[in-house]
Amino acid sequence: MPSLLRRPIGDILRDRSDARRAMLGAQIQETLEALRHYGVVCEVIGSFARASALIDAESDLDILVESKGDLSEADVWDVAWSHLRDVDADLVFADHLPATKVALMKGHARE
Repeated sequence: MPSLLRRPIGDILRDRSDARRAMLGAQIQETLEALRHYGVVCEVIGSFARASALIDAESDLDILVESKGDLSEADVWDVAWSHLRDVDADLVFADHLPATKVALMKGHARE
């Protein structure tokens, strides 16, 4: 009887995470470009911003919005939702938070 090769669960999870990140990469870039076209200053934070973080089908995309440009919050949401088809998004508006929390979020995004 042939032996079954078993891969460590960590390798399997990393491969799935990498595949999901690659699949969503174009949508995420398209969304950021569309927002920036309207003068929105934004960046991805959270698990999608950290290459070492595992993401799965339940992971959402967190976008820090530092400036809305000429758009209202509702318009920013509309632009984001019109480009994101395969991932839920959370928009975090910096003007609703203390500056120290915003700095912390940005710092963690780059770890």
